[in-house]
Amino acid sequence: MKTSGAGMRGIATFLLVNLLIIRFLRPIVSALTFVSFRLWIDWLLLGAVLIRGKWIRLVGLDGLVVLTLAAIVIVQNLADHGIGSSGLEEALSIPLVLGLPLFYAMLARNQHRPTWIRYLKRTLVLLNIYFYVNAVIIIGQVAGVIPIAPQFIAENPSLIDHMTGLVGLNGVSTLNFIWIATIAGNVRFIRDSKWRLVAVVTQLALASWLSVLNDNKMFVVTAGLSAALMLAINLRTIRRWIPILLLGAACVFPFLVDLFESLGRTESGVSLDLASILLYDPNLMPNPNNERAYINFLAYHWYNGFGNGVGLGVANAESKEIHIHLGINSASLLLIQGGIPLLVVTTMILFVGLRAIVGRRGVMAVLMLAVFTVMLVYVSNPIADRYTLTAVCIFMAFVSANPPDPQPRLATHANKSQSTPAASRTSREKASQTLHLK
Repeated sequence: MKTSGAGMRGIATFLLVNLLIIRFLRPIVSALTFVSFRLWIDWLLLGAVLIRGKWIRLVGLDGLVVLTLAAIVIVQNLADHGIGSSGLEEALSIPLVLGLPLFYAMLARNQHRPTWIRYLKRTLVLLNIYFYVNAVIIIGQVAGVIPIAPQFIAENPSLIDHMTGLVGLNGVSTLNFIWIATIAGNVRFIRDSKWRLVAVVTQLALASWLSVLNDNKMFVVTAGLSAALMLAINLRTIRRWIPILLLGAACVFPFLVDLFESLGRTESGVSLDLASILLYDPNLMPNPNNERAYINFLAYHWYNGFGNGVGLGVANAESKEIHIHLGINSASLLLIQGGIPLLVVTTMILFVGLRAIVGRRGVMAVLMLAVFTVMLVYVSNPIADRYTLTAVCIFMAFVSANPPDPQPRLATHANKSQSTPAASRTSREKASQTLHLK
């Protein structure tokens, strides 16, 4: 049934407004807290999927198996460690992560294809405007011309974590995926206008430069894996994108070199390479400046990360006594809460949701999506941060969108035009033969 129409697109627009506007205003205007991402919105999205979408078909039988495994792991965790003060909320947040991706998957399938493409293009117009306006604001923040909101500083004194323009409080990770979604949208619809190519090149250059200014170490890693995923999902058109990607890579390369040089400079003189951003030797304490690896180290060595953690009801993103930046990514928090079993099943749930958006694809696309999902839980916090997850879902929607190709229709029209004279001659010959017989 493809009649969900304007109401479902209205919900998607509400999610976009939440991402681009309400996220910034929420810490400043307390009245907006209720309409920002909360559990009731997760339930609303899941309810929409259950009512209007065939959710079992979206997640697949293997998805049902994953959900069953996750339920077993969560119940076992609560039984071992107790519910505690936040156990039920933390436990519910794991399966509820399916709400956003399944909603976008249902939206893409329940809309008429041209209507869905038009909606994505209108979304892209907003994202493009947002990108350039936000870039100017970030430059002003870095230069000290535009001040950081005092409410943000009260929450986190580190100014650089808030130099994200209109994204706001601790928004580096969310900004990262807004950038990626915007660039991916322009690449996806690049045949519409020559200006899209200009947008792709300038946005890649600006995002790479700004990621160095606001210490967004993950942009290069996430952008590279996102591009690989986009190519894997759209293998049929890979040849058309190679020149664009080479041009974009040429623009990014100088900033990439500067970023890696900055990563190599630490207070202790220890050199950090690309692998150490995400991976590390578990027998050696990583540099504390590499926060993701350092919190993972704490999880394994102090909080039973190799086992089943310390409990969903014991630790959450607000447990700053563990580390001030706990919650910077999903992986370290999940390891502390429930160890490797909880990390694995939660990552699999996220994979099931994202796969529902892109649909059934080839083996290469599935493998790249699996790598992308693992990267996602290590570099950001999509399980708890619905803003970041919204940006990721918009990226996936762009990646999997198949805009109508005008060529077959033109060819069909031409064939019909060419066949019309022949058909007319045949009709006249048959009429002539009939008259002759009479």
